[in-house]
Amino acid sequence: MPDRQLPEVSLANEEWDFSCCPEDELFDCWVYEFSREYHRSHGSIPDAWRIWFPLGADFPDTAYLKVSKISPNKEDVKLVAEFLKHNPIRPIIEANEYGQPNICFKIDWRFSDAVLIKWMRLLLKEKRPKEVKLKLGKPPSIITALNRLGAYRLIKIEKLKSPQAERHTFETLGFALFSGYEKWHKACLITEKAIDYFPKEMASYA
Repeated sequence: MPDRQLPEVSLANEEWDFSCCPEDELFDCWVYEFSREYHRSHGSIPDAWRIWFPLGADFPDTAYLKVSKISPNKEDVKLVAEFLKHNPIRPIIEANEYGQPNICFKIDWRFSDAVLIKWMRLLLKEKRPKEVKLKLGKPPSIITALNRLGAYRLIKIEKLKSPQAERHTFETLGFALFSGYEKWHKACLITEKAIDYFPKEMASYA
């Protein structure tokens, strides 16, 4: 018989609900959150994984969706006003021996990392060739992996029973992450394997 009384859930929503993650950050969120779980299980992670982490992240204690967005400081604002017509990162495009573009950069180091990274993201959107795409997996598959991770944390870390986890997610989101014991159990099993396999998964992006 399902529990009538839902126990108090201390696990923050950002630890299991990834529905509000922007689509262009899903991959970074997936790397960060599975790195946290791998760290929880093994005590450490390879430093190479950290290149995907957001600036200012208090890893592994802070959830990806809780990491504060870094705002430009006063010096950045002053520089932006002064160089409004010039990007802090200016590409120099030259053809290589194969006739493909080599892109080098002149970087104005007076800008903070936060501003430079923001400009780099905009530059990538502008300059990336449409026909060349890095196969990071389709967003739906990443979303599914994150949903399974959320289920795993509610069951394994928060110690909820599957009916309780289903009810909690429904009351929080308006829909349940998974329906029925079998699907919750399967989500946990797949996530456990995914955590153990994560180093091999990350090796493909090195």
